[in-house]
Amino acid sequence: MLAAALIILLSPSIPRISAQPAKYHIKQAGFRVLYMAPAFMALEKGFFAQEGVDFQFTEIDSGALGPAAVISGNAQVSHLHPLGVGELQAQTSCLTPCYNLVNRLTLDLIVPNQVI
Repeated sequence: MLAAALIILLSPSIPRISAQPAKYHIKQAGFRVLYMAPAFMALEKGFFAQEGVDFQFTEIDSGALGPAAVISGNAQVSHLHPLGVGELQAQTSCLTPCYNLVNRLTLDLIVPNQVI
């Protein structure tokens, strides 16, 4: 996935199609993590604009801010632990959960040698 993402990002040969007027406005509140790379590359390459999507990403400092941004209307999308979604759905009916199933999650733990 990372190799494909790098190819897309570094490929200048992808033809540029003129942007359509934005039909959809989507704002996501979340953390900048590796699995969000395709969305950031699509934004950088102009793929969202080509499809008429005005996509904005707002970085948040706390996981609690994501659902708050969606409930308040400041964002349409956020990511949250599945159990947290269940708790929020019990409190409000304005959420539609979507669950992304992947066969692996890539995380690296980086610590100083002194800690190891």
